[in-house]
Amino acid sequence: MHLDQATLSMLPKSLTLLRGFISYCNDHNVKFLAQSGGNGWADTLDLGEDGVIVNLRGLNSIVFNDVNEQVTLGGGTINGELTDASLANGKQARGNFGAVISVTMNTFPLINNGVIWAGELIFSGEKLERLVDTLNDLHLTAEMSLLLGFSFREDGPVITAQASYTSSNPEDGRTAFRALYNLDPDQDTTELLDYDHINEDTEFLCEDGGRKPGCSTGLRTFDYPTSQVIWDEFVTSVNGTGLDGTTILIECYSNDVLRDIGSEHASYANREIEYYAWILFGYAEKESDALAESFGSRVRALWRSASGSEQQRTYVHSLWRPFDVS
Repeated sequence: MHLDQATLSMLPKSLTLLRGFISYCNDHNVKFLAQSGGNGWADTLDLGEDGVIVNLRGLNSIVFNDVNEQVTLGGGTINGELTDASLANGKQARGNFGAVISVTMNTFPLINNGVIWAGELIFSGEKLERLVDTLNDLHLTAEMSLLLGFSFREDGPVITAQASYTSSNPEDGRTAFRALYNLDPDQDTTELLDYDHINEDTEFLCEDGGRKPGCSTGLRTFDYPTSQVIWDEFVTSVNGTGLDGTTILIECYSNDVLRDIGSEHASYANREIEYYAWILFGYAEKESDALAESFGSRVRALWRSASGSEQQRTYVHSLWRPFDVS
């Protein structure tokens, strides 16, 4: 986490020690943050001068039940270890863990032996309108996901369509996303990938160092005129400013099951969100914070002006380091 350094750190070796320490902190109003490792960005956490980091790595454990249908994880387990253990047992399981002592999850047999079709279709900015129209007309089934992005590459700004399809047959993926292929992408990087390698191109987000603020909002509608303004702003305001590592993404998933469940009585609220729009910055110098905040706030205001919702919605997992969540 990107926050002021805590004065103390604790590495509990047993649940008894951890419970006792948490009780002490609560009784004496001592701020603490429990985590199992990793790197992230947040400026909304303030441990103060007397805060404590509780390192849960000493409680790292992964235990499958006798019939391999459930796995119990110690609070110190990190995602990579869970993925490796699940694959070794022919299972798939994934999750994010906060300040928990342990968690028990259901496991399921690997689909297609852990192989998925995924990659990028890369387009020039001139095709933005056709891409937005295509995305609005594209019905994503449960096997599909799509992330439409703006980013800078060696040859300049590009629009990427990161597509994935749960199949070990590349033709199934190409057929599902035929509408995008009909737009004649400049480059196609799609391929068959093993389950534990599908996120390798985003591993830099979890690396230590650098400044990586982000902001997001939920959209019910994806509007071309607004998207064009954002693209133009991205090309002119980010290029050459030290913020060239900035990425803008519109995440799109199948919503059929979510619509069936509804938001009113579910722990996962805001199910009416159709698109998850976010900006993630990547730069080195603190002096660029103001520029990043200014650009991010302008883009999010544009998204919200055409979001299709009277009350603004943001999926909480995408907040990360928001500039303003109001």
